[in-house]
Amino acid sequence: MSKLAVLTLSLPIMAVAVALMTPVSAYGENTNGDFWSGIGVLSGDVTYRIGGNFTSPQPGSSAVYPFPLSKLEWPLNVTVMTFGADIPLYPGLELCTGFSKNVTTFSGKVKDSDYDSAGSGTLVIYSESDSDVQAITSDTVLRYWLLQDKQDDLVMGFGVGAGWIYEQFNWTASNIVQSDLTGPVALTAAQSGLVGTYYVATSIPYLELAGKIEQTNSLSVLFSFGYSPFAAVNDWDNHLLRQISATSSLNGGAFKLSLKGKYDFAPNWFLTGRGDLLSFDMKGIENDLVYGNADNASGNFQGDTWTIEHETSSTQYLFSFNVGRKF
Repeated sequence: MSKLAVLTLSLPIMAVAVALMTPVSAYGENTNGDFWSGIGVLSGDVTYRIGGNFTSPQPGSSAVYPFPLSKLEWPLNVTVMTFGADIPLYPGLELCTGFSKNVTTFSGKVKDSDYDSAGSGTLVIYSESDSDVQAITSDTVLRYWLLQDKQDDLVMGFGVGAGWIYEQFNWTASNIVQSDLTGPVALTAAQSGLVGTYYVATSIPYLELAGKIEQTNSLSVLFSFGYSPFAAVNDWDNHLLRQISATSSLNGGAFKLSLKGKYDFAPNWFLTGRGDLLSFDMKGIENDLVYGNADNASGNFQGDTWTIEHETSSTQYLFSFNVGRKF
């Protein structure tokens, strides 16, 4: 794991420590901050597509293919544990951080679709495999409430923030069932065991707009929208059956929506439910290397390399229910 990933994923733990030590309260309340933990569901997918300009040092190998030429959909459908902290730093200024880690691993079926290279858009080969995933997500935002209006025990506010999302997913694909659709009758073959792996790491710095409605010592609702034109993805797909390694570094845009409700059910204790939507679309160049002889029949030999256009997109939903304590 990179030093950047370690630093990002340690932010929630650091935030909890700060919450226990920081004496400053944002609104003069009898609390230094909130710590919460719970359980939730992470769903959605990460899908990548390749096609377009294909270049290779092998003579006569360069070409322009339709886009997409191939598409792989890696599913997210796991139960996660969640925890985080909301820490007042100064009147109107707060640091909010959250973390999730999967506690179940089976995530659904990987879907691999290959299309006609002539550009007709016809699906020629389709396969599905069982997938397991290791998933971690982290979201940290420094938020300042520009406007706050208090009437009796009701507070409404509007704020801005700057944040950073880091995600890391590591899939394995097993037990493939593949169909060749080029003939009048589909030909289907199956192979058990591990057939591929896919690793993706996402870094998204973003700016945020936020609003809130609070009823003192009772109910509160917070909603926010974040956007980033500087999102980045690094991914690595290892095709074990064909012995082809594909890596890429991509850039693009992302946005997020968050909604959180909080209910104080006892002194210093609260319940919170939240929903988060994250969507991104990244583009770049994929670098491929044939590292074995398994694909010789297709004309790919050990040591062959090429590049091709690559796009990774994702839509993710994280819903969680948490119990928290004020410090």
